[in-house]
Amino acid sequence: MKIALFTDGIQPFVIGGMQTHSFQLAKHLTQLGVMVDLYHTGEPDEQQVLALFSESERAYLTVHHIPFPKSGKYPGHYIRESYQFSKRIWRAFLNQGAKADLIYAQGFTGWHGLMVRNKGIHPPICVNLHGLEMYQTAHGFSSKLAHAMLRIPAQFLIRNADFHHSLGGSLTDILEDQGADRAKIWELPNGVKPEWFQAPAQPNESGRSWVFLGRYELRKGIELLNETLPDILAGTDIQFTFIGPIPDEHRINHPHVHYTGMVREFEVLQKYLAQADWLVCPSLAEGMPTVILEAMASRCGIIATDVGATRLLVDHEVGFLIPPSDLAALSGALRQAADLGESEITHIQDRAFRRAKHQFAWPVIAETLVEQISQTLSISGPSNRPLSQEISRS
Repeated sequence: MKIALFTDGIQPFVIGGMQTHSFQLAKHLTQLGVMVDLYHTGEPDEQQVLALFSESERAYLTVHHIPFPKSGKYPGHYIRESYQFSKRIWRAFLNQGAKADLIYAQGFTGWHGLMVRNKGIHPPICVNLHGLEMYQTAHGFSSKLAHAMLRIPAQFLIRNADFHHSLGGSLTDILEDQGADRAKIWELPNGVKPEWFQAPAQPNESGRSWVFLGRYELRKGIELLNETLPDILAGTDIQFTFIGPIPDEHRINHPHVHYTGMVREFEVLQKYLAQADWLVCPSLAEGMPTVILEAMASRCGIIATDVGATRLLVDHEVGFLIPPSDLAALSGALRQAADLGESEITHIQDRAFRRAKHQFAWPVIAETLVEQISQTLSISGPSNRPLSQEISRS
């Protein structure tokens, strides 16, 4: 089996949930013996990209760097750049002979390919629009305008893709509502890489520790969190850490609230989560957040909003699932978490860990995707390695 993977970057060269997904997808498909042609942007040095993969993985991987166009900062520039990028990827794919059993296109990267597919020179295209945030609630004029503009290419992709990868939950409902054929939607959740399960718990000697992990965006719910945190933390020993690039003007001055800035090193991030009791994810719109899976694999309880496919990860057994944009619900969940005893918290954390390991580990997700592709397209799976053998080795 050969897959052409189109993406606008891979971790760690480009930061984001889609880019993390792209890297892990490429890595675990090659572990299963799938030939992967990776078309990406962000790091032009092929050797630096290949260094992220093991020798055995590189035997199944070919890397193609595609420069991402820059056209200025005027309204709609991202949409124009995304289309031009999809055109560049398509041309590179044709120059390589257009040989693949399937094109797996992240975000808008399959846009141009779908526009010219009537020429009959391409394999089927599976599109993954991830969080479909443009169809979720927007807050503020600029967000509403951005959503309206992003729906234009999204609508084309939804109605013209041969297949869709949905992370599940309400995201599948959105795809169907926008015209996707349910029979052509592959429901597969996001995954977490096996390395997250290997770190031992690291108790925080300074007391209870809660974290938020992500960049500053209005949809991440940071303003709601800022509004309620001072009252929640008053009179407690809870230390709250924001991990990620939070601008100074959106930080609060509180002795129990800390800011790390951007953390790129896996070992450092793993240590922060291993020491934390809770991850707080009060997003107003999401897909299936990788950070929640990473926190669950690190034995964190989860406080999250019911957006996107989050409900597939979080329930009362592993934490609190609350309505989005609801300050009272957020405050209530934080207070309940603060009042829980140590044994109750430990049970929640253990259940979160087991759920992530048994249902959302990347080797399992990759194997399921390969089986889905093989069955749908009636082609043979990887011929070089038995799937069950590679899963057991991961």
